[in-house]
Amino acid sequence: MSVDATDRRISPDDLISAALAFPSFKSGDHLEAAAESFLTQIAQDATEDDVQGLTSADLAALADGFWRWTSHKRADAQDIRLIDAKGAQGQSLGRDILEICGPDMPFLVDSVMGEIGAQGVEVRAMFHPIVSLSRDPDGMRQPGGVPLTESFIQVHLPPTPPSKRDAILMGVRETLQDVRLSVADYQAMKSRMNNAIKELAVANTKATADEIAESIAFLKWLAADHFVFFGVRSYDYPRDKNGAWIKDEPDIREDLNLGILRDPLRMVLRRLNEPSVLSDAVRAYIEEPQPIIVAKSNLRSRVHRRTVMDYIGVKRFGENGEVLGEERFVGLFTAEAYDQMVRDVPLLRGKTERVISRAGLVPGSHNDKRLRNIVENYPRDELFQIEEEDLTRIALGVQHLMDRRFLCAVIALTASCRSSSLCRATAIIPTFAPKSASLWPKPMAAVCLPSIRCLAMHLWRASIM
Repeated sequence: MSVDATDRRISPDDLISAALAFPSFKSGDHLEAAAESFLTQIAQDATEDDVQGLTSADLAALADGFWRWTSHKRADAQDIRLIDAKGAQGQSLGRDILEICGPDMPFLVDSVMGEIGAQGVEVRAMFHPIVSLSRDPDGMRQPGGVPLTESFIQVHLPPTPPSKRDAILMGVRETLQDVRLSVADYQAMKSRMNNAIKELAVANTKATADEIAESIAFLKWLAADHFVFFGVRSYDYPRDKNGAWIKDEPDIREDLNLGILRDPLRMVLRRLNEPSVLSDAVRAYIEEPQPIIVAKSNLRSRVHRRTVMDYIGVKRFGENGEVLGEERFVGLFTAEAYDQMVRDVPLLRGKTERVISRAGLVPGSHNDKRLRNIVENYPRDELFQIEEEDLTRIALGVQHLMDRRFLCAVIALTASCRSSSLCRATAIIPTFAPKSASLWPKPMAAVCLPSIRCLAMHLWRASIM
């Protein structure tokens, strides 16, 4: 599928003219208004490159098949099929067609396209009409029924074998289910966040007043469209009247689970199961005074963006300041959250200012400004999780290297990485230092860690600003 925004579009008039040959689009001698909108939007989405080799009659035939297939369906159903593409004369068009029809909602197209991409399937074209129409109580599309706004997604794919078709259909169905759960429970999840903010504001905790205020500011910032909520799970940590732990496992409030976390098999963290045993280490972590937790979850998003979900934990406190439970939110920071200056993001603004203070540089000096720039451009996901001591050490190290003509980077990869991963990782060095760069891509068996922050990447990013 072409990504050139200047590609010529096909003519809506040509497609509509060809569509008049198909009775499904007409009411009497004229096109139905919904059908005309459907066809016009297909033409507006299609470039000549996308439909190369297809005539207007072929496109109209594909549109007719889609329109007829969706003529009778449950209003709330998300129907999906994957078929061979047939042209106006019934001939094979040498491509498969994935079609989805259902209620319009956020995240549909990017989530479906993300699933197709994750399966390594090429997309030749994609059309997405959003049509206002009506259906009768039996689900038949006709004027005078219940008004609806429906999403029609048609994706053109290369011919695929039956086994691959099954995998695509299963993956898209699971993706659409995640989208539906996330969208249906979205307002309820935001309400849970707002309730958590209210409870934290009056909680008796061991955290300082400044920590509580900054944590509340951060949660309000999240709720102000800087975080897309995909799921919420509520945990209780049972204690007796003296504050002692009653049992070794937390309780999950199944009736309060929302979004994708309605599924009990979805594990937020890297544990073999949830609830997990409250070991001494876990209990010590729970008892720490910080009222909120920001981390990466164990879940990969199928909604909106294909990436690891962010996890926001908000502790619940008892009258004596003991931690009685946790509200666990999963989702993704929005693009706006990544675009904002660090000084405008609660939690991060305090962390970065403390790092600058710890560095002890003269305020307003060249080094001070450079260090602020390094911290500002530090990978945002890492910035939320890194300890201040580590951030100070790394930022000062980057600053030192920016005044040098070369650096030596040792890149450690996990044992599971293949040699191609090593090549991709080290390929960045000659890209940014073409005049003088030597590589020794030797796998080091001695460096086998479950996870490792690749400092070298941060150094190179900062060195080319």
